Amino acid sequence: MDWFQDYWWMLLIGVLLLPLAAVMLFARWLGALAGLGFDEKLKAWDVFIKLVSALTVVGTGAVLIGKYFDQREQLAHREGQRATQESNLRTAEFLRQKLAFDTERHQRRRKLFDEAKVTAARLATANSRAAADVRRFEELYGADLIGVELPKGRVEAAMVRFRRKLRGEAGAPPDHIEQLSLQLSEACETELTTSEENLVAQHEAIAALVSANIPK
Repeated sequence: MDWFQDYWWMLLIGVLLLPLAAVMLFARWLGALAGLGFDEKLKAWDVFIKLVSALTVVGTGAVLIGKYFDQREQLAHREGQRATQESNLRTAEFLRQKLAFDTERHQRRRKLFDEAKVTAARLATANSRAAADVRRFEELYGADLIGVELPKGRVEAAMVRFRRKLRGEAGAPPDHIEQLSLQLSEACETELTTSEENLVAQHEAIAALVSANIPK
């Protein structure tokens, strides 16, 4: 009831002025009647004044009661807004902490993915594979990439295919090892893009929560 909040005082003035207008109209109407004695006019005025007074009290009370409930409604609305703002701030703070954690993991993911791509490329193109490169690839495969690559994702699958080819295991893919190295690089870039999009989405979610708390 936004209109009531703005114009309740006009309603109150109208209720208070209405009896005056009614008195004037009743006086004119009563004066126009012929044949009424003084006592009859006095009784008519007494009944009229009581009726108008009762209606004025009822009308005034209705306006004041309406104002009371309107204030209660506004208070409940402000409390609801405050609760929503506090909830938004708590959620935004949680998302900030999560964003910091995910950003750190994304940086670590990029570093390890770059190392995996370079190591795989050296192993795929070298005439004589260095033992240090083979050892580092095994470390990435069996330890460092765990928790960084997506579970059962493209990087994990590409690492498995490349390792089987590298070790000459049964069930190794028919692709040339250089092609498998390229597939690993593409898988790393795909997962990095997904990770970056996730960070952007978190930034947007935090911005939306914070902007919702800015008074308009």
